Amino acid sequence: MAIELADLREILLSLKGVEEYVGGNLLILGSAEVHVSADEYKALVAETGFLSHSFPDKLTPFSLGEALGFKLTETLDINGEATITHDLMLPTPTSLCDKYHMIIDAGVLFWCFNPGLALNNIYSMLRLDGIAAHITAVSGFYGRGYYNIHPKLLDDFYRLNGCRYIRGIYRQRQISISRWDRVKRRIFLIFGYHTTPRFIDPPDKFGFVNLSFLAGEGYTFSESGNDLLSPIFIPNDVIGALIFQKGLHPTLVEPALI
Repeated sequence: MAIELADLREILLSLKGVEEYVGGNLLILGSAEVHVSADEYKALVAETGFLSHSFPDKLTPFSLGEALGFKLTETLDINGEATITHDLMLPTPTSLCDKYHMIIDAGVLFWCFNPGLALNNIYSMLRLDGIAAHITAVSGFYGRGYYNIHPKLLDDFYRLNGCRYIRGIYRQRQISISRWDRVKRRIFLIFGYHTTPRFIDPPDKFGFVNLSFLAGEGYTFSESGNDLLSPIFIPNDVIGALIFQKGLHPTLVEPALI
C-alpha cells in the first residue's frame, strides 16, 4: 500500500485552488508509505503550481497531510498499525460519517472481499464536495489483491450518486525492452500487423506510459477530458489513480450492469 510520485501529482492537481479544504480532515486508507523523496516533492510542487503548506524532510502519511494543508490526518486499516482500526466490511461508525474532506485509498479497495460494500463505506465517510482518490489495481497483479477494479465500476458508482470525475492516470512498473523487441515492433508496424503482443515504452519520471501500442494483451475502456468514457487500451499490471468529488444525492445507489 503506497502513494507513488505519479499518484501524488494527480492528488496535488485535484486539490489545487480548493481553499475550503485547508484546515480540513484527511483519511488515508491502509498503512501506507509515501514513495516520494523530499526533493521529488519540491519538484512536483514547482511543476504543478500547488501551494504547499510545508516541505517535510521525509514524507509520511502525516507529514504529507500537513503539507497538503489538512489540519487532521488519520489512517485506517484492520491490522492495528493505523490510527483507526476498522474493517471496511463492517458498518461505518457514526463518528466517522461525513468527517473527511479527502479520502485517499492507497491500495485497499482491491483487498476487500466485497468492494461494493467498501465503496459504500468510503462514500459515507466523505463530506459533501469531498474528494475520493482511489489508487488501485486496474489489471493484473495476480496474487497481490483479491480483485482488479475496473474503472467503470468507480465511474458508475460515483456518477450515479451525484459525484463528478475529476481526473485520473494509469501507470505500469518499468518494463525492460530489448533492442530486438524494438526492432520487431517497427517491423510489425511497417507491415500493418495489429494482433501481435504488445510492446510498451518505459514510463517517464511520473510513471506515465505510452498506451498507443499494438493490440494484444489487455482490454479497452474509455477516457476523454472530464469524461471517463473514449477508446483507450489497457495492458496487464496497471495501477490507476482515479479521483472523484462527492455531490449531493438523497439515497445511496448501487450500480448494476444488465
